[in-house]
Amino acid sequence: LACGTPVGATRRASTPEVIRDGITGWLCDPAEPDPGAFAAAIGRVPQLDRHQCRLDVEQRFGVEAIAAQLLTAFESLCMAA
Repeated sequence: LACGTPVGATRRASTPEVIRDGITGWLCDPAEPDPGAFAAAIGRVPQLDRHQCRLDVEQRFGVEAIAAQLLTAFESLCMAA
């Protein structure tokens, strides 16, 4: 995803937090990890914008974004102490 490659995965663990279904990849139903669902998702990859995949990763997981999130967390911890 960080290289601009759309991702296909099941809706398990952290994938729904990382992949924006229909924007940066496709999330398949984990109840039935059906190979056909993945094949269909792969067939829809050309609908996705690779540049948007890279931008999304930069905006949500880039150094600046993570630093801002950490700073917010540290500030809230300091105020709670």
